[in-house]
Amino acid sequence: MEPHELTVAEASQLIREGKLTPTRLLDSILKRIDALEPTLAAWVTLA
Repeated sequence: MEPHELTVAEASQLIREGKLTPTRLLDSILKRIDALEPTLAAWVTLA
């Protein structure tokens, strides 16, 4: 399972346990946005 597929509760638990870093979670989410954005066109600006 990729980090972007986790629920907030699951991600939070893994971060507390040291099994997932916030940086890894954010990277996974940003890559997912990048992959889907051409189809969804949901973002005007992503800073």
